Formats: sequence, structure tokens, C-alpha cells
Amino acid sequence: MRASLATIALSAVALLLPVGGSAREIPENIKQLKAAIIAKGDCQKKLASGFRVTEGNPTTGAYCGDMLDKYGIIYQQMPSGQLSDMDVDCDGQQANRTGDDGSCGLSTDTQPQTSFRSNVRANGAAAAIGVQDLNPFIHSYVVFGNTNEGKPSWPSFDPQDRGRRKLLGGKRVEPLSVMAVVCGDNLFYGLWGDENGPDGRYPMIGEAGIGLARACFGGATTIDGGHGWSNTDVLYLAFTGSDAVPDASRQPRWDATNFADFERSLAPVGDALVSRVEKSAAGRPACPPSFLRLPGIIHSTLVAALPLAAQPTSYRAMRQRPSR
Repeated sequence: MRASLATIALSAVALLLPVGGSAREIPENIKQLKAAIIAKGDCQKKLASGFRVTEGNPTTGAYCGDMLDKYGIIYQQMPSGQLSDMDVDCDGQQANRTGDDGSCGLSTDTQPQTSFRSNVRANGAAAAIGVQDLNPFIHSYVVFGNTNEGKPSWPSFDPQDRGRRKLLGGKRVEPLSVMAVVCGDNLFYGLWGDENGPDGRYPMIGEAGIGLARACFGGATTIDGGHGWSNTDVLYLAFTGSDAVPDASRQPRWDATNFADFERSLAPVGDALVSRVEKSAAGRPACPPSFLRLPGIIHSTLVAALPLAAQPTSYRAMRQRPSR
């Protein structure tokens, strides 16, 4: 479901409400990663671009591969240091779904199945208890990737990299793999469970199942099928590789009857994935410790040759101190 004027109005209200679900603090390495992405302003390796976050704003963003080679991560970013928003998805299981309070009735673009319904049905643990598709109220999932069937002029992005373009250098994001979502001051995990289709007037990004959206931004009083989160401050991290898919020993709680229990069951895989990112993701120290220990005039001469922003703080302060 795409953002509306009501969505924008509710964004500020939701900031005052407690976050629900199974929120966890953002690890320091992911805080630094987010800060580094914002500080760069825009991604350098755009895997696909031309996507909006709201229909009324012509500014477009991209799927970014800046962290692909080093960490196996793909993320979304809008220009000028903005990230993505979180519209509400109500696709998937429709009938007799646990947790359904009727609020998805306000959605105007609900589909009766997710992109990976067949993958859910092929999952032995899910099939064993009769789960046929994702339940947007219970199953924490992210909408990631864009298809353009019927609208070939629209940009598209396939995180599985199944086409001839081979954008990901042989890497791929697997269906039902675990993703990390940084929203507000919290980190949640969700499955890659759906894709953005070519409905609507423009190609869009930034969307998650209603359960995840409510956990991030205030619950049923502010988030429903017609109202999401319009601020572009949400970071979605998709991880390449088969290790991002829960194996037989780390299956999600497909029998969960609430969002928090299901989301928590993704943590064993999610925690391992976010540990891929080094704490230095925000950038290397301006000068390595061994360099700072150089003696006397050699140290001063070498430091002075560095750009001002790269010089140690104490040295910059000394140079910029007004003379008496």
C-alpha cells in the first residue's frame, strides 16, 4: 500500500508511541553502517534506479550494491542521504488468518498471494502445519525487488539475479532469506517475502508486511492497510548467500500465533548475518595507531600533508587555534 497524505500526518504521531513486537537495540556495527550510508549521500554502485517512495514526489532512489562485494549486502537509498520509507503490505494469506483485525480492508492494492507462496508451500516445516502463504499480521516480511510485467519501460530489479544482466556478480538473494530492518531506534528481522509489482502509477520501493510495520511504528492506532510510514529513514538490508535462508535446524516459528514470537525466531540467522559487518563500516580511522606514534617532526610533516578532515582532531584544533 502506497503512502498518502494521511501517512505523512501520522509519521510524527507514531514517534510518540511505544514500539511493539520484539524490538532489539541496533548493534554498534549496524549503527555505523547506517551512518556511513547516510553520510555518503547517495550510493555509488546503483544496481537499479528510478524508484519512488511516494507517488507525489518525483525524486527517485535506487537499489545499492556499495556493500555487496565486502559484506554481501544490498540496500535501498534515496538521494541526499535519505534511505527508504515503509508502506504497508497486506498480500498473502487472506482467509482465516490469525491476528487479522480487519485493518487491511483499507488497502487498495492487496494481492491474494505473495511472490513466494510456492516457496512457503515447499518448506517442509511450514507445510507440515498447513501454512500455505505468508500471513502479513504474523509473519515478519519485507517487500524487496521490483517487477515490471506489462510495463517494460519501468525499471525493475531482481535480487535473485536470474536474468542475463548478472548485476550481482554471481551472488543472489534467496527467497525467504532473512533481512534486517533498521527503523527508529530498533532492529527487526524479516523474511524476504514479496516483491513490488507494476501496479500503481509509478515504480515504488519501501514496503513491509503490516505486522512488521506496526512493530516499527506504533501499532494499530497509527498503522493500517491505508497508512504507513512516510519518512525516508528506514534501512532495509538484504543478504546474499544460502546462509541467509533458515536451514532445518533454525526454522522460523511457523506455528507462531503472534508477530513477536515469529520475529524472534529469525534472530539466530539474523544475528549471524549482521555480524558480517565490521564495526569500521563507517570508515577507517583517520590515522592508524602506528602512524600516530611517529616521532616529532616526521609525524607533524606527514599529518600536515593530509586533507584537513583526515587530520587528528587534536592536530586540527592546534592549527586552527587563533594566534595571540
